[in-house]
Amino acid sequence: MNGVIDFHVHYFPQEISQDLNGFATTHQEPFWGNLMAPHQGKSLQGWVTEQELLEKMDAAGIEKIVLQGWYWQQFETCQLHNRWMAELVHRHPDRIAAFASILPTEYKKQLALDELKWTLDQGFCGVGELHPAVQGFSLNDASWISIAYFLREQRLPVLFHVTEPVGRPYEPKGETNFSELQHFIESYADLPIILAHWGGLVFAHQLNPHIRKKWGHVYYDTSATPLLYRMEVVEMALKLVSPDRILYGSDFPLKVYPSDPNQPDFLRFKESLKKAVASEVIWEKVARENAHRLLNAKSTNDSN
Repeated sequence: MNGVIDFHVHYFPQEISQDLNGFATTHQEPFWGNLMAPHQGKSLQGWVTEQELLEKMDAAGIEKIVLQGWYWQQFETCQLHNRWMAELVHRHPDRIAAFASILPTEYKKQLALDELKWTLDQGFCGVGELHPAVQGFSLNDASWISIAYFLREQRLPVLFHVTEPVGRPYEPKGETNFSELQHFIESYADLPIILAHWGGLVFAHQLNPHIRKKWGHVYYDTSATPLLYRMEVVEMALKLVSPDRILYGSDFPLKVYPSDPNQPDFLRFKESLKKAVASEVIWEKVARENAHRLLNAKSTNDSN
């Protein structure tokens, strides 16, 4: 087996960690600011330099990562983040891919499409991480639908941040509107849709024949598993979801083991998840093959 493809990684320049509140205030990003520097408790966010990122990938056998954008509340911050990621993609095209940050609100509709087209010119391969509740849009909005049409035409996957409807209360969280999400999923059967964080366990509804029939194009990533669920979630998901629809993702450099002083790190989570999967054949699908298929779907279709 070749190296692992980690489908859910974030990157923020380490220098902004010196003044998180200042960055959040200057860029009008209160949600991000409260996650990175919470008013109560310790931050779970880790920070690495570009060189440290590559070194940690090598140490853990991570062949390639997919940088996910962020669910920014301001269009200008989306642009800034896309340029951070574009620099890494340009310097390490064989090791790093990226999804675009966009803000698909009505008043930014054309700007969002123009920015998305710019990211495609830079080699980006999808859109995400999106969080409608935080970004102030609905999946039924005309502005978002126009972007979704474009994604479908371009055969580009989209990744949504999904929060579980029950569980530990924390602020900020941002609730997922599952009714809207279901309607969107079932309206775009030919659009690859990725639900982060095991989709907030929505995959359990695969027991429903309607969902099982209509959600065959939906993927679930494993990001932040130890923070959210017991590892039995892996076995449970593999019973209900095809192994072809699960993507390995770590949420690096998030500290998914808060008590571990060695974090952020790729290796511990990778080994833990591999152990939970058990079957080597299924592990190859989760850890590499599914991601490889998604990342190459557009170029393969365009050549036909």
